[in-house]
Amino acid sequence: MKTVVCLSLFVTCALLITPAQSAPMPDLIVRGNEFEFVGNKSVDVYVSNNGDAPSKRCVLELTVRKIGNAPVGRVTTAIIPGLRPGKFAKISVDATNILPNAINLKDTTLKFVADST
Repeated sequence: MKTVVCLSLFVTCALLITPAQSAPMPDLIVRGNEFEFVGNKSVDVYVSNNGDAPSKRCVLELTVRKIGNAPVGRVTTAIIPGLRPGKFAKISVDATNILPNAINLKDTTLKFVADST
């Protein structure tokens, strides 16, 4: 009787520890080096869904990390529409509201983040 109880307890624990299959998820990627400056204060960014599920409408965040040698951390956002797996979108981001008049966006250090959460 003790052997049977121990064996069933072992099998139950093994089933609880076994990892479950993960659900399909979107995976938004900012295509590195695939962006185009438009004028002095805007940029077009290409975002693709490399996942296996559609993404919902979400946010693309542009952070100006440095102007010259000065760290600034200024942020602006744009909307990414919902994307089916394997599809991409060109997103226009206007940084006029976070840059001084005399500074061009291409003369800064940039960071892009696409967030589907």
